[in-house]
Amino acid sequence: MTEPLVVGLISNYNYGAFIMDALNSLAHQTYKNLKIMIVDDKSTDNSLDILFANVENLKNVSNINNVYLVYTGTYLTQEVYIVKKAINNGRAANRNDGINLAIKLIPNIKMIANCDADDIYHPEKI
Repeated sequence: MTEPLVVGLISNYNYGAFIMDALNSLAHQTYKNLKIMIVDDKSTDNSLDILFANVENLKNVSNINNVYLVYTGTYLTQEVYIVKKAINNGRAANRNDGINLAIKLIPNIKMIANCDADDIYHPEKI
């Protein structure tokens, strides 16, 4: 039996100094049926540059109403979605946008694990 699909959702706004720590903590989970989605709330720092430099096979897969640009790629062995927002809505709205987009873009999700961009998950959290 396959484990249920979990999406690790990282909400980011200007946390370029920490974003890779959060991504690494999700990519190193012992739970393996995991995809990662990072939703950037129109950061003004280098957050997206850092992500784009570290996520491999990056490609633009969707442009939703010119508000959300969605990219996919891989980091280590994990599939990663990066959402670049055109407007800044604040932390709560950014997390809600991420949840709605994850449900829309990734089939068969059973759970979403929220992780702020300055958080680090224990390897067995999920």
